[in-house]
Amino acid sequence: MKPCTPSAPKICELEILVDGFHGYDVSITTGDDLLDATTIPIHFSLVGDKAKGQEMIITEKGFKAGQLKTITYYTKEIGTVQGFEAFLEGKGKWQPIKVTVVDLSIIINKI
Repeated sequence: MKPCTPSAPKICELEILVDGFHGYDVSITTGDDLLDATTIPIHFSLVGDKAKGQEMIITEKGFKAGQLKTITYYTKEIGTVQGFEAFLEGKGKWQPIKVTVVDLSIIINKI
C-alpha cells in the first residue's frame, strides 16, 4: 500500500474485515479551534476490561474544527468498555474533545 497523502486520500483507504460481531456506535467531536482540525488519517480502537478491540481507520481525510462524526465499530468481545485509543497516521496534535460510545448489544437485547 502506498503512503497516504492529503492530496491523494484514495490510495490509503483500507477495507478491514470485521473482527467480530459486537457493535458500538462511536460519536467523536473535535474542538472548535482551527488548531483542533487535521487532514491526516485517524486510527481508532476501543479498550475493554477483557481485551483491546480491532484497530480501524475512522477517517482518511481527518476532522474539521467543530466536527461531529459517528461511526459503527464492530469488534470481538472486549468486555466492559474502559476507554479508547486514537492516533494520527502522521504528525499532528488532533485530539477529540468528546467521545460517546453506545454498546449496540444492550440496545438489541432490550428490543
